[in-house]
Amino acid sequence: MYHETKKSKEFTDEVNVSEYFFSRLDYLYSHNDKFKPVALLTATLFLIFVGGVLWWIVTDDSLFESFWAVWTFVADPGTHAENDGMLQRIVSLMMTLGGMVIFAMVIGMITEDISSFVDNLRKGRSRVIVSKHTLILGQGDMLIPIIQQLALANESAGGGAIVVLTQCPKLELEEAIHAAELNLRGSDVIVRTGVPHLQSDLRKVSAMTARAVVVLADKNSCTTPDMTDINTVRTVLSLRGMGAPAEGHIVAEVLDVDNENLVRIVGKESLETFVSHDVIGRLMIQCARERGLAQVLEQLLGFDGCEFYIQEWPEMAGRTFGDIMYRFTDAIVVGIIRGSSTGGKADTLLNPPVSEVIQEGDRIVVIAEDDDTYAPVEEPLFVEDWEHELSKMQVPYKSRVYRPERMLFVGWRRDIEDMISELDSYVCKGSELTLFNQLDLATRQERLVKGGRRNVQENLNLIHICGNPTYRQDLEALPLEEYDSILILADEDFEGDVSHDMMYADTRSLTSLLLIRDIQQKRNVNTRVKGRLSIFDDNFATEQKNTIRSLSPLVEDMRRSHDSPETAEESDSEEEDEFESGSTAAVISEILDVRTKPLISVASVTDYVTSNELLSMAIAMVSEQREVNHILKELLSSDGNEIYLVPLSTYLKKQTEASFYELIALAKSVNHLTVGYKIRENVVINPVDKSKRIKWSASTHLIILALDLDSNESENL
Repeated sequence: MYHETKKSKEFTDEVNVSEYFFSRLDYLYSHNDKFKPVALLTATLFLIFVGGVLWWIVTDDSLFESFWAVWTFVADPGTHAENDGMLQRIVSLMMTLGGMVIFAMVIGMITEDISSFVDNLRKGRSRVIVSKHTLILGQGDMLIPIIQQLALANESAGGGAIVVLTQCPKLELEEAIHAAELNLRGSDVIVRTGVPHLQSDLRKVSAMTARAVVVLADKNSCTTPDMTDINTVRTVLSLRGMGAPAEGHIVAEVLDVDNENLVRIVGKESLETFVSHDVIGRLMIQCARERGLAQVLEQLLGFDGCEFYIQEWPEMAGRTFGDIMYRFTDAIVVGIIRGSSTGGKADTLLNPPVSEVIQEGDRIVVIAEDDDTYAPVEEPLFVEDWEHELSKMQVPYKSRVYRPERMLFVGWRRDIEDMISELDSYVCKGSELTLFNQLDLATRQERLVKGGRRNVQENLNLIHICGNPTYRQDLEALPLEEYDSILILADEDFEGDVSHDMMYADTRSLTSLLLIRDIQQKRNVNTRVKGRLSIFDDNFATEQKNTIRSLSPLVEDMRRSHDSPETAEESDSEEEDEFESGSTAAVISEILDVRTKPLISVASVTDYVTSNELLSMAIAMVSEQREVNHILKELLSSDGNEIYLVPLSTYLKKQTEASFYELIALAKSVNHLTVGYKIRENVVINPVDKSKRIKWSASTHLIILALDLDSNESENL
């Protein structure tokens, strides 16, 4: 006990008064914002009081006059020069020096406050006072493309407000937006720095008054997709906790499809989820099986061209779908949405039967250039005449013949097991899928099992081949001429590597694309190259059915096509829905960075999927109209309506003139809904003059919506 008291006393003795004073001064200065002005005022009053007393002693002035004289010394250094006596000069000089110190402190404090204010403005810490804006939370690869799409969406309204809240420094993000050279078309982009899941920061960007909130998955701040999705859940929880947005909806990007239900539980009716990797995987599979679909999606998604619009037209209630198909100017009617428009349960009916009656409260889905470019008319723009006209044009419908397919996946994506399951639901039994990448078999099996892959596919047989997709000798060992379609995936090992940017992953994809194209052009179709690589069957079987010769679901020879639907002279040779025996497989490459697109165009390749750009288009559309999410989910599912490119000869007799309205009627007679056409690389959605009769090129392909192409039940015949 004695030793403890002694040690405590020794320790206390080591702290002198000045150390204690400066310690308290430092604490007050750091923790009390009002301490600086109070301390400065106290020091000024103390100086005037001490100086006034001294001046009263050395002069004959009254105490009040002494205090006033000292104040003049403190405020104006030049006033002490008029004093004559030695003591008076000493006191006035001391007060002048003290005043200079005090005013220097005042100037320093004001300068510091101004600098702090300007710094806060530069760092984006001030509050945004705005309403009916689109709020983007987080920073991902799609941020800048989404801003561009939202600017396009707001162009018809003269522009809008786009507010961005990220943890990235404000100046850095503004420089990135400026470097992208975006055409904002009258919209304003306001950037703020903060944490998206903190309610204090959400209030700073007026989350309550936003008409839509987009929550992006910030891949840079987390190491795994699950951690990124957890941050998304926290952000949605914060928004729901404060009731934001009060009159809008939330669009949340999810990286792992297994986490989608969790985010939905948190967001409830006000939330629309968007599983980015899953969507791109489905897009790539559909684009590989439907040649030319990638170009169609680029036209249909986003706001640069024609897109989906949803609106209620009370005057259309009671009419059939077949009637309203021809009652909208400059638009194509594709379906109806029946049910709640505030996030409740709603039924999306794409390509319904012509006998479907429009009910009160139904909203009509159209494809149009803008929301103010179309309107219903009292009289139909076209009347179907099956007795005299359409029946003479029509050819008997032949269902598409599906046969086993052979596909090649080059590279490895994080969600490749989901792509395998999705592809298995599309193809028929006996189809084969080859996985070609640098991973060994054990690592692949481990990743597939970890990703939740089913042990057995119903229709697909997996073949594993090890090799480097950027090495020509490894690619030459593959039977490239036997595949119906080839998908080049953005490799997972490079896509998420912080040491490499998106351009690096695209460079590898582009290298593989160019090598495969070159090998395809130089290889004779009958050449069979024995692989020098190790080939493993997914079930470790030793016998493979290499004799399967598959045909793609839709293939066409477009080498004689024209950029216009009209032709002067064309050969009467029969168009085939198959590739010629020596033609090359469709090669679909996944591109992450939109800046890679010009490089691909140099290679004369049109079938590619710019994943981040397409995702940004889709997310922007859902942020503007949440029901579009249900439309996109159906179009990207194997269970609902899909987009197909069907040869014109499937519906129309050759060398027959027809209007686009007549093509719509012919296709709708077999439950197919026409939305546009494709000739060569020219894609036209929602043609302008639908009534004009023209002579169509035999290589024209109609862009249609249909549940399937194996149904030949006619609605009219």
